[in-house]
Amino acid sequence: MDIVSSNTFAESTDPAIKLRLVESYLQARAAGPSKENSFIGRRPPAEPAPLSLAQEQLWLREQAGKGIPATLNECFTLKSRVRFESRHIERALIEIVRQQEIWRTTYAVEKGMPIQVIHPAPTNFDLLTFDLRGYPMRQRESKLASITSEMVSEPFDLARGPLLRGALLRIHETDHRLFLCGHLSVLDGISVYQILPFELATLYKALSDNREHTPLELPIQYSDYAYWQRRVIIGTEKARQLAYWRKQLSGLVPPRLAAGPTPRVNDGSRGEIQSFALSDSTAADLGRISRKQGVTLFTVLLATFATVLHQYTGLCDLAIATLAPSGRKRPEVRRLLGHFLNPVVLRIDFTGDPPFSEMLIRTQRVIANALCHDDLPLASIPQHSTMDAEAGPLAPIALSLQPQTPPLATDWEVTSMDANSGGSIWELYLAFIQRGAGLIGRAQYNPNIFDSATIAKILRNLENLLEGATADPAQRISALSSRMRQIKA
Repeated sequence: MDIVSSNTFAESTDPAIKLRLVESYLQARAAGPSKENSFIGRRPPAEPAPLSLAQEQLWLREQAGKGIPATLNECFTLKSRVRFESRHIERALIEIVRQQEIWRTTYAVEKGMPIQVIHPAPTNFDLLTFDLRGYPMRQRESKLASITSEMVSEPFDLARGPLLRGALLRIHETDHRLFLCGHLSVLDGISVYQILPFELATLYKALSDNREHTPLELPIQYSDYAYWQRRVIIGTEKARQLAYWRKQLSGLVPPRLAAGPTPRVNDGSRGEIQSFALSDSTAADLGRISRKQGVTLFTVLLATFATVLHQYTGLCDLAIATLAPSGRKRPEVRRLLGHFLNPVVLRIDFTGDPPFSEMLIRTQRVIANALCHDDLPLASIPQHSTMDAEAGPLAPIALSLQPQTPPLATDWEVTSMDANSGGSIWELYLAFIQRGAGLIGRAQYNPNIFDSATIAKILRNLENLLEGATADPAQRISALSSRMRQIKA
């Protein structure tokens, strides 16, 4: 699983689109209690620090998955054309860990409940170093893959920590990389694409220039957010959001793309990654249609991927998961590292063979409503009694769009899913990544269910439909689907 957050609001630069989204969001949120908007303050010092609702689900998964590969380990890389000065990188990371308690946190059980254990700020940050310039050029990438895969596949000890490890790698004179691997419970897409790169680059530049840097002082820490969330969501919001999801998920049939028997439970024990890229012209057309139709880029990607699933499965009522940035809507947490993601189910309705432009409106409405009810973990929502117990998870297929990296004080580039942990939480998960004016992506999938050739066919059909949808959004879904190659999964 990738560490992205569904960047549905932030990725749009068109003021009209943002206004429409915000209006939809606020209109749906108006049903919630006023206490939900209460200020997040510091938790009482004597109170133990609970896990957030999303953290607890990850912790429970780890407890149930002993012996399964490190499926909840996530990795990301900062790339630079100029050599990283290791002492400056280490000092900058030490300062960030000092500022952000969540990156010096482990977990324990107290009175039968998991809690966060916050450790003192460290005086060092152990970075492995590798110089691959001694290898022939053709061997360097394979050696790099071996090193990073080994790092990301090693499980973390959640009780002992630390829950973050890193390495500096020198590939050649213009290719230097800082590779970091962390447990998913302490990070998300905003953490590693926006907060960390900005803070790390700013600190590194100050250290390199021998300048003083004003330390970042945060009004709250992640544990304060978790304490607040437990009081507000469980205390006042649970009933409202539970009622919404019970209605929303009633009678839902999970989509199945694979031929033959599918495992009832995907335990995440196997996983592969397949990279892909959209053509520059397709990426440009996607931006154009999103602006013209008044929707976000994520909406266009989701509606098109849903159309692919509609063609493969024959279902007019489709469920696709995404990772909602649940806690990130609170202003107090905008500069906090930590895990603020919560999977939500987006139920897409193809009834009536609508034009693709209508599907965009339907899809954006579904997204806005889901983001207004995105605090409860899916595991806390009982499946509807009419669902087949053998059907498996509500939404085994997921899609997300990674947040963009802000301008940095350096020429660094951020990438994720650079190494394979050997597992996959989802049967199929597509992560789209904006790179300049282009779009790249990675498909993470369970090879027990799909083979690489099937994934490649699904991705080709997706790009084919994207080209057709951007060329003529007025055409109906049935006409658009005819562009797909009729290939059985």
